[in-house]
Amino acid sequence: MVISEIRLLKYLLVGDYKLVGKSVHEKIFVLLLISVLTLAFNMRLGYVYSSSNLSSDGTLVYVNPEKITGNLNDIFTIDIVVFNVTDLYGVDILFSWDPTILEYVSHTAKIPVEDYPDGILHEPGFIIKDDVDVTEGTYWLAYASMSPAEPFNGTGIAFNMTFRIVSLSGACILDIVEAALSDGGGNPIAVEIKDGLFTPAGAPIARFSWWPEIGVVEKPVIFNASESYDPDGSIVSYFWDFGDGYAMSTTNPVIAHTFNHTLISKTYTVSLIVEDDSGTNSSKTTHSVAIVKSRNIAVQNVELTPTFITMVGSNITINVTVENKGYAEEIFTLAIYYNTSSTSWTLIDARNFTLKGAYRFTFEWNTAGVEPEKYYVIKANTTAVPYEENLTDNTIFSDPIFITTIEIHDLAIKNLDVKPCYWGRTFWPPVILGENVTFAVAIVNNGSVFEQNFIVTLHANNSLIKNWKFSEGISPGAAIWLTFEWDDISKVGIYDIVASVFVADDINLTNNYFQTQMQVIAPPLLNITCTPLNPHLNENVTLDASNSIHRDPQGVILDYAWALYEPGTTPGIDSPTARLNGINVSYNFTKQGDWTIVLTVKDNYNMMYNVRRPLTANYAIQLTVNVMSIIGDVNGDSKVTIEDVVLAASQFMLTPDDPTYDPTIVEMADIAPLYNGIIDIFDLITIIAHYGETRP
Repeated sequence: MVISEIRLLKYLLVGDYKLVGKSVHEKIFVLLLISVLTLAFNMRLGYVYSSSNLSSDGTLVYVNPEKITGNLNDIFTIDIVVFNVTDLYGVDILFSWDPTILEYVSHTAKIPVEDYPDGILHEPGFIIKDDVDVTEGTYWLAYASMSPAEPFNGTGIAFNMTFRIVSLSGACILDIVEAALSDGGGNPIAVEIKDGLFTPAGAPIARFSWWPEIGVVEKPVIFNASESYDPDGSIVSYFWDFGDGYAMSTTNPVIAHTFNHTLISKTYTVSLIVEDDSGTNSSKTTHSVAIVKSRNIAVQNVELTPTFITMVGSNITINVTVENKGYAEEIFTLAIYYNTSSTSWTLIDARNFTLKGAYRFTFEWNTAGVEPEKYYVIKANTTAVPYEENLTDNTIFSDPIFITTIEIHDLAIKNLDVKPCYWGRTFWPPVILGENVTFAVAIVNNGSVFEQNFIVTLHANNSLIKNWKFSEGISPGAAIWLTFEWDDISKVGIYDIVASVFVADDINLTNNYFQTQMQVIAPPLLNITCTPLNPHLNENVTLDASNSIHRDPQGVILDYAWALYEPGTTPGIDSPTARLNGINVSYNFTKQGDWTIVLTVKDNYNMMYNVRRPLTANYAIQLTVNVMSIIGDVNGDSKVTIEDVVLAASQFMLTPDDPTYDPTIVEMADIAPLYNGIIDIFDLITIIAHYGETRP
């Protein structure tokens, strides 16, 4: 779309763009404006938007009429319409056709509306492109309004085009290749495109279907073009393109094709053109065909509520978990049956579902009319999908449920959960003395009737700690959880915890109790000694935790982990300088200042410090060790000698910009005020005053 500025200048100065007679300044301004507009058109003012990007009231560029049919040498005219546009200031439309079928006769660009009331855009403006290529079968129209033109709003014809039919060999798409619309600010306007179609009179129609709707890799897909037809003859050839690099021609409308790829899923564009007995081709018909790696529907689980027993006439809730293990969204039928004998099944319900992933489907079975005092099994079955990978997982059976007319009372404690808690958080056992305990008691109704007015108790070492009088009721097969937080624990040791449930006429007392144990421990008391207590630089130091004790009678400290942090680092933020293990360890401190020592232990209960569990703080201890240096010991050998005096003197009055300045020596020798990073006479006098001193 490049148009040279020399050509534009020629258009401006001598062309019929209504600028002749304008001042030089006006022409220069317009030249700059055209250059900007040309650049904008060269960058394609806007984008082609699919219909999925537009609302129902969006802008549309379409061919009118959409479908044309004719005989040899017939002449017809089409309009290219811009529909429902707002603030239109420029258009750029590329249109094409098949010149071997349609011969260009003429066209009219209906711009501006001042000349063509049914057209688009206002003057002043200029045509950038108005080019027809009859050999290639293309027409290119580009036009821009310019100030003070008003923007165009509404619907109008961009151009019309007249053709002569020169061949009946096939259909021809009246193709809006591109349609870029721009508003007055140079912004693209979203647009949907709808092409037209020329079909020779009496041309055949190509139609096809395929099975399965979603194919599987390395499995044949059956394509059937039997619905294709010719209104005035018969179809003799079918031209297939499967979109995978394979195309073929057949005389049989039914053909099988296998797709191969390594992807989980891939979509191919399959197309069909048919030819009739007069040599006329249809337009191309295309469909998107999805091919996946595998397809498989599996019934994973079936659960009944009530679980074991219920009364005749009551409802049973059936929850069936189905998983789509394949790679296509599947539509299937899930059917639920109950057995009337060992081999006969009666349908309860069947429904169609669409599934990708896993889902739990719920059915209800009213047991009215079934024979009582019998066990029944529920069967859940899914229909097979085409090319199913595994047919053995399409059916599953429930555990048997007993249906009776007899009222059976049977409440049971199903579970008793014990967890330490503190400040609203729960932890894994054991309980640390000072923490509370949360008890959770699960009660299930194994009977055939709705139960209420029952009692649940909770005992610790034979002492009642909680009593529930439950009146809300529990349905057959249902379960409830009762919770209680105990905050009155004063001793360490083993506690026997027993939960019990009591209901009248309970037929099974063996499941009315649930017993477990709870252990309460005391944490350790940690102690660290440091020898020597105030170590000097580079001195070997022993850290000893042997005086630590475990305050629980059965507790034993098993592991001792040391983390040493040098001066300037922070535990919990920085990585430790050193890690050591053992009840006592040795370390040589190579930096003077305050070192932080952190000892963390683990005991035989597998307890250790946890920042989220406050009462584990006793499983860690922190100590600060001050590492001192001998005043005047410049070289760090634990004594003040002539070497230290010489080292200090080598830096006398040197500044950091001196090439012989040694910051390591200065740091050790700058020991007298002003502490300014410069070795002066006061530093030398201080070193000499300590001459001969050694580490005590």
